[in-house]
Amino acid sequence: MSTTHANVHEAVAAARNAREEAERALRLSRRRRADAALALEHDLYPMRIDEAERARRRRVVADADADVAVHSEALLRARAVEDAASALAAAVSGTDFAEKAVASTVVSLLGGPASAAPVSRSRVETASVRRAPRAARRPGNRPLPA
Repeated sequence: MSTTHANVHEAVAAARNAREEAERALRLSRRRRADAALALEHDLYPMRIDEAERARRRRVVADADADVAVHSEALLRARAVEDAASALAAAVSGTDFAEKAVASTVVSLLGGPASAAPVSRSRVETASVRRAPRAARRPGNRPLPA
């Protein structure tokens, strides 16, 4: 098996593991939300808690619901990545020469040395090619020290 095949199959396994972890996290967050909702309803009839405790429990339910939404989005992204990795693996392992060539190029672009360094778009690292506004170029303004 070539290096490209090994890299693609490792990516598929990593994507599957990430999806499974996202599914576990979503199940756990749904369970926490259900427990929080039960705790909210538990002492309502007859009323055994004060309004401050009810408000606290409602906040816990709202936080758990937001957590479920975050984990749902994470699961959707993990499934998309797994599908993409599986499609790439199928193209690399396929018999069509054009698909293999494109898939190998994509793998080399994704795993090459250029992808190892993070891309930075901060203003500190890049210089602007635009001229400074007129107010900044007044004769009394001194340039900032480097």
